[in-house]
Amino acid sequence: MKNHKKIKSYKIFIKNHKKIFQKIVSDEGFDNSQVKKIFKLSQKNIILRLFLNVVTIEKKHLSSFYNEAVFLLIIFWFIDNDFEYKKNQDQFNFQVKLKNFLNNLTISSDLNLEEEILKSYDTEDLKKSHNDILNKHNWFKLCGNIFASISLEKKQELYNYGYLVSLFIFISFQYKKINIENSENLYIYKLNANTKLNEATMKLSPIQFNHLILKTNHWLEKLS
Repeated sequence: MKNHKKIKSYKIFIKNHKKIFQKIVSDEGFDNSQVKKIFKLSQKNIILRLFLNVVTIEKKHLSSFYNEAVFLLIIFWFIDNDFEYKKNQDQFNFQVKLKNFLNNLTISSDLNLEEEILKSYDTEDLKKSHNDILNKHNWFKLCGNIFASISLEKKQELYNYGYLVSLFIFISFQYKKINIENSENLYIYKLNANTKLNEATMKLSPIQFNHLILKTNHWLEKLS
């Protein structure tokens, strides 16, 4: 019941700031249809929920991170659509708009944690599955840098956490969509990604470790 109440509180926060979120997206040139889709995503987006949790854990004001929250929504909306519609012209047009939006983001790190996980394996099958399904370092890197913007003192820990939790959430959703041929390889990758995420979460906040892990698993179970 406690977790369920927390989710409701999150939804109330998003609802109360609907106009702010929509204005930020609209000001960047997205049309009304895209604005509505992006805001709809905000109501069930796990990475945004975790971002707001981390902002609170780091004792920062949520009102200082509206732009970053919108960055995350747009990035994850693009990742989802890119996976489903890689050759859709609309996605190319969306990426052009997104490029301008991301110019304001300060890049603190370019560390490829996706590749680091892959190095643990020698099998060509796993690498092929990775390239077919994941291979999204540039997007996870942006998520990591958005998390890093929360605190300069802990920017590397925040980058690692933001990158890995984005990657893990993406894998968890896509695992249910892939064919049997790739499922075993991706499952192995997912397990290792989960281990790396746990390590990154512990380094970020040993005190809030259980809180963040429980929230991630609860929301994944509920929404994936």
